[in-house]
Amino acid sequence: MRIALERIADDSKTYKPKRCPVGLFSGKAGMALFYAYLYRWSGDQDHFEQFSLLLDECLAGMGNATMGSSFVGGIAGVSWLVRHLIDIELLEESSLDSLEVVEKYILKSLARDKETKRFEIFRGLTGKGLCFLEGPMTAAGQEGIEQILTILQSGAIPTDGGIAWTTKSWRGDELYFDLGIPHGVTGIILFLCRVSRTNIQRDLVLELIDGAVRWLLAQEKHMGIGYFPHIVGREFAGRLAWCYGDMCVATALLAAAEVLSLPPLKEKAIGILDKEVGRNIDSARVFKHPRYNIHDRGLCHGTAGIALCFNSFYKKTGIESLRGARDYWTDITLSIKKTGIGKGIGGYIFPSTSDKNIWQKNPYVLDGALGVGLSYLTLLNEDQLPWERMFLLC
Repeated sequence: MRIALERIADDSKTYKPKRCPVGLFSGKAGMALFYAYLYRWSGDQDHFEQFSLLLDECLAGMGNATMGSSFVGGIAGVSWLVRHLIDIELLEESSLDSLEVVEKYILKSLARDKETKRFEIFRGLTGKGLCFLEGPMTAAGQEGIEQILTILQSGAIPTDGGIAWTTKSWRGDELYFDLGIPHGVTGIILFLCRVSRTNIQRDLVLELIDGAVRWLLAQEKHMGIGYFPHIVGREFAGRLAWCYGDMCVATALLAAAEVLSLPPLKEKAIGILDKEVGRNIDSARVFKHPRYNIHDRGLCHGTAGIALCFNSFYKKTGIESLRGARDYWTDITLSIKKTGIGKGIGGYIFPSTSDKNIWQKNPYVLDGALGVGLSYLTLLNEDQLPWERMFLLC
């Protein structure tokens, strides 16, 4: 694992993509996060210098008017990075001063999110809430969380014995109920569970979590592989992944069970995981190269993300079968096979986000090599866990 990690770090440093955005999940901010944690683990000054270089480029890029305000690829994600680096003591708390204008911009963007019904983590207001929750709480951060809770309360739709929020199609005006972490209700539940650790409108937070969990449980439908659809009323995929399916539902239920002090809810989550433990690379529906015998290893919907989730579940429950599943998926992630189309980054190539039949080098965190590297850092050293907050796993 150490050798694989160093290969990823060395290849990512020399790989120059044609276009490298600033964002946290698929850009320089995420790359800076990886080298920050690599430096914390290794103490290697070269890793610190690469982290510093990327961070400077991120901060310079925050002035780009086309960047947007989202958590996944916009200013909120870069702001989260700065706050996170303060929290893990790689930046001084005085660095918050540089975010004052940024936080005002993010606050103003919440009204637009309300108008366009964008409640989700990746491109909506709850992702911006994660930014405000990271590191030291500021006056603007508290104001932002309060605004977000008010918008969630007014935007919640009573349905199926609980409440839920619609997701708006990125390319149109279609509204639908999404169960995923990045764009759907499970992500909102996990955000609310994070807010519950503060003293901000606690009664409202618990009420929203309870209603959303009741709706989520009502969506259970056994359809061969898996029990929870990705999107209500759509084709049932049953894929094993961080982003969608039974695993992300269990993540939300475990968090909610702790906040609501409901042991039966925890048992429900464990029951879901019991069914997931037995799935292997052949039944998990992980994206597979159409010609070469390799699978997607990324965090979002690949083997590294599955291993990371099982590691999180094991730490929260102590159930040995979950540790065994973690090790199984870690071993698959570590395996590298000749592809005939290049060595990739650290030996890894990944499916394109636009065409799953096209596989390519990808240095980013969400679905690329540095996300795999961050997962290795977690498994090598549990002190590396805080970065998982961007994926709502801790």
